[in-house]
Amino acid sequence: MSKQKNNLWDDFIEIVFWLLIALILYVITFGSINVGFNEDLKDDRYNAYEKHMQLKKLIAQKEKLKQKLDRRFKYIYLTVRIVLVGIWIGFMYILYYRHYINDLGDFLNYSEISILVLVTLNFITFGTITELRNFIDLLKTKTENFVYGKYVNLEDSINYDKQNLAQIEQQNRPNHG
Repeated sequence: MSKQKNNLWDDFIEIVFWLLIALILYVITFGSINVGFNEDLKDDRYNAYEKHMQLKKLIAQKEKLKQKLDRRFKYIYLTVRIVLVGIWIGFMYILYYRHYINDLGDFLNYSEISILVLVTLNFITFGTITELRNFIDLLKTKTENFVYGKYVNLEDSINYDKQNLAQIEQQNRPNHG
């Protein structure tokens, strides 16, 4: 048993010896020896710089596209709201032209009647008044889908690319301290 304990002790001393040699080499070279443990950082500086610049360019393009689509959506949604108000104004003008509206009281009464007719039509169509909000949200969603189309996940894509860019910048940042 003594030989087996001696043998284990010798193995332990040999392992500690090699670890100390590796530690001394690491300290002497300030950690600049690349022993190939990190395959992910295999790219040289030029490839990393190229990847960094491509990601920056891609993010800029996607953000520009997102701004363009946001602006288009706002214009179309504003146009839809203006058209709806225009229909209401046209209805009130027709009533005024036909002499159903003679003063402000008549105008308010017919406006209230038009709202009640819309609520009644909504109730007949959807069943409850709360479904009107869902219908308006559906119109907004359909307008967004019309405008954004295949770029629905553009915001997520931009965030993902920004995270990759930050990760590349962090990997290529020299460690001081």
